[in-house]
Amino acid sequence: MLINDTTVTSLLSTYHGGPAVFTFAPYPEDAVKPLIITEGSVSDSARDTKTTIGDDIRRDVRCYTDETGDQMPVEQLGQAVKELFHRHEEKLQSYMTGFGVVKCWADGPRAANVHTVDEFVYGRIVSLTVWLTRDQEDMKWPL
Repeated sequence: MLINDTTVTSLLSTYHGGPAVFTFAPYPEDAVKPLIITEGSVSDSARDTKTTIGDDIRRDVRCYTDETGDQMPVEQLGQAVKELFHRHEEKLQSYMTGFGVVKCWADGPRAANVHTVDEFVYGRIVSLTVWLTRDQEDMKWPL
């Protein structure tokens, strides 16, 4: 969803011809900010019902810009990510196969500025909570 949304991608730099969205950290040294990192789930818990197998997934989407004295660009990027996902289960569903999207909530953006010897960046974190399900009758056992 991130790389296909023009509101989000218009706020990002590009890397190798595509939007600067990385699913790993650290990001490549030659990548230019603004960029997004979203790597793996913060948590993934079972959320089964009588008739469905489910997962309650929490994932952070971390947005970064250079520290320039103006935090508005990183705030806009974080807000665009939040608006893309929050309560847009049908959008996320179009990217899923084999699972239904029951809930997609986005919290934040909250501050995640980085000040180290090597790096000074502004950051925002948008935390996603996604509840996925699929009918037990569609399951083939063992998984």
